[in-house]
Amino acid sequence: MIPYRALLAAAAVYILAAPVMLYADHLASPGAAHAMAWPLAVVATVYFVFCGLYMTVVRRPFMANPRHAVAAVMVSGVLRLLLTVVMLLVYCIACDDYRLVFVINLLVYYLITLVLSGMASGRAGKERKPNASSSHTNE
Repeated sequence: MIPYRALLAAAAVYILAAPVMLYADHLASPGAAHAMAWPLAVVATVYFVFCGLYMTVVRRPFMANPRHAVAAVMVSGVLRLLLTVVMLLVYCIACDDYRLVFVINLLVYYLITLVLSGMASGRAGKERKPNASSSHTNE
C-alpha cells in the first residue's frame, strides 16, 4: 500500500524548502544561490526518493511484526547517514566552491527527511492492528 497523502505532503515540504534555502543562500552570498541551484535540486530529489521509499517500505514491517519494524527503522537511519556522507564527499571532491553552504543545505534536508520519516513511522505504528502480531499467549 502506497501512502499517497504522506508522499504528497513530503513533496510539498521539499518543494517549499528549496526556494527558502535558495533565498537563504542568496542572503549569505549573492553567488551562492546560483551555484547551489543544481546541487540543491539533486539533494532534494535524492532525499525525497529515500523518504518515499522509506514511507512505502516501513508499513510492511509495522503491519507484520513490531520487532522487524525496529530493525527497519534502524537500518534506514544508517542508510540515511551513509547517503548523506556519500553526497557530502562527492560534492567536496567535485566542487571547491561554497562547501559550507552545501553542508548547511544538506543538513537541513537531512533533518527534514528525519522528521518526515519519523512521522511516517508513527503513523504506521498507529495503523497497526493490536492483535496482528500476538501469535503466542502468556500461559
